[in-house]
Amino acid sequence: MKDCNVVIIDDFIDSAETISYIANRVSHAGAKRIFVIASHAGFTSSSMQTIDRSPIEKVFVSNSLPLPSVRSNKVVQVNIAQLLANSIHTQHFESRMIDEDYEIEFH
Repeated sequence: MKDCNVVIIDDFIDSAETISYIANRVSHAGAKRIFVIASHAGFTSSSMQTIDRSPIEKVFVSNSLPLPSVRSNKVVQVNIAQLLANSIHTQHFESRMIDEDYEIEFH
């Protein structure tokens, strides 16, 4: 891990203890930059402090759940509304969906 950029992927963040633990481990192993991507986040009251104390540079989460009013500057919420709308449209009309923003084909 020495001098590598690390991306930690999680499905749901609540207390942020797990991602913080992993981030500390990879940091001690020499990781240069650490990012977290999670599908959903139902942050607990202490999770923002846990993230702030960690070596994580940014935490990217979807807007599937609202963020708390007080949050870390490290947390970035990504809007998935258009992706969901495209997915629903594709399923409803049994068509093929292409995401022009990211040039990814979904079947």
